[in-house]
Amino acid sequence: MGTKEPNNPDWQSTRTMIDNNLGALLIDQGNHDEAIAAYRDGLTVSKSLVSRDPRSVEWQTGLVIAMYNLGEAGEDSQANFTQAKELLTRLDAAGVLRPDKKALIAKVDEALAGLDGGGSHRRSGHHR
Repeated sequence: MGTKEPNNPDWQSTRTMIDNNLGALLIDQGNHDEAIAAYRDGLTVSKSLVSRDPRSVEWQTGLVIAMYNLGEAGEDSQANFTQAKELLTRLDAAGVLRPDKKALIAKVDEALAGLDGGGSHRRSGHHR
């Protein structure tokens, strides 16, 4: 879908949601490697959207969700959770984080607290 409209940000934003939902479904089915690939695709598109319009809170929140899901799946958990936390903190401090997204701060904090000594994540609770 998104590849047919690479310059259409609305289609790209929808694609990130689809990638996140697909990743969660694949995790549920035990297809970890395919889930990681879907989450990576979503992260790539989210980064592109944020670089296109760094003021878009919606796209920045989508980037947080993509980083969180990758971390939950065990993909560079420490870095993904830390970057998600930093972005959420900036959005919240600027007063632009939507009230319904503030719960992400606690989720990311919990995920960071759940890391073992090697920076790997021990849980699986993806955000859609």
